[in-house]
Amino acid sequence: MCATSRRASRVHARLIRTAPSATFESPAASDTIVPKLKFNVKHIANALLHSNRDLGYLLDDFANNATISTLIGDAIGRDAARIHPYAGNKEQEMSIARFSTGVPGLDERLGGGLIPGTTAAIVGASGVGKTQFSLQFLNAGLAAEGSRGVILDLTSRGDSQNHAEYAKSRFNWLPEPQDASKPFSPEEFFDKMSRGERYSGEYLQAFPYTGRRVTRRDLDEDEWRDWKADLTKRLDATIAFLYTNFAQGARRLVVDGIEPVEHQGDSIQFELLEYVDQQVVKKDAAWVARDLFRQNYRAYEQQIAQTLYSSSELATILSYTSRETSLDTLIDKPLEEGDFFAQANTVIYLGKIRDGLKFRRAMYIFKHRGSVCSDEIIFYEIDDSGLHVVE
Repeated sequence: MCATSRRASRVHARLIRTAPSATFESPAASDTIVPKLKFNVKHIANALLHSNRDLGYLLDDFANNATISTLIGDAIGRDAARIHPYAGNKEQEMSIARFSTGVPGLDERLGGGLIPGTTAAIVGASGVGKTQFSLQFLNAGLAAEGSRGVILDLTSRGDSQNHAEYAKSRFNWLPEPQDASKPFSPEEFFDKMSRGERYSGEYLQAFPYTGRRVTRRDLDEDEWRDWKADLTKRLDATIAFLYTNFAQGARRLVVDGIEPVEHQGDSIQFELLEYVDQQVVKKDAAWVARDLFRQNYRAYEQQIAQTLYSSSELATILSYTSRETSLDTLIDKPLEEGDFFAQANTVIYLGKIRDGLKFRRAMYIFKHRGSVCSDEIIFYEIDDSGLHVVE
């Protein structure tokens, strides 16, 4: 494996300290305890649904899926198996169906590509090729899954990421924009699905253009409160955009326009990003549907069941603009505890590196959990054919 999850190690250590001394080696004991545990958690979940919807859903999901063996496995340190079932077995790692990055020469350096059900962060300064990388990833989906996937743009300053221009010139593709103000209509969604028509566009601008970043440092108190109040509406539009696209076959997501901040907790962008990653992309589709349909869920339950997808079949790329331009500086900068990108399965840095008397573009795979990968500096170029690795 390229890197070990520091966070997983800390969780492992904490679980070891708090783990019960008893173990459940007897199948009979496990058979008795598991149903009781699930019943009790489900009972609590039903009560919580009336007061705390998200926590109620979470507990109910836990009751439906968790087992005592999973809990004990975490407690005794089976972190690698929890992160990826084939971690450490190179033969099995290479045999897993991967998502191609669409970057010639890179997939083989990632053990075959990106692992399904995971998030990859592409980090680098403006102009280093992140948008080109992201669009090549999406375009690779057309051949692999029959759909290019979708773009969620979180920029608010108004400086365009040139998605449409790049997509048109490289792939003759114009991503259809989604109207963020359009309310979700279950009836229209299912009607369009029955006729094989798209309900949502392929590109969503989540925030209105403001000409500046939306962070606590850049807004006064009244503006900050207004943005926080408006976030619920933005979440609703984003959930509808993602769920309907995933239900209609999209398997790839690019989140672009993420701007550098001193403290991620002070950014509306990161607040929306964390919700999207944990509560939409990585959550069971049935629970995302509950969040989207809400009071209409029971009325459309049978139709919803026909549109469910597996979150383990999705792949996400987060394109983050860093202040650092040097690849060496990016590599040396530690991922702090609480840093959103510390949670990403894969982190790839893009930057400039000195090569004799000139600077060249290069990338480095900082981590790629659950897989073999290259630990070398990888040079790349961008030309008329796109972004590609230079041997």
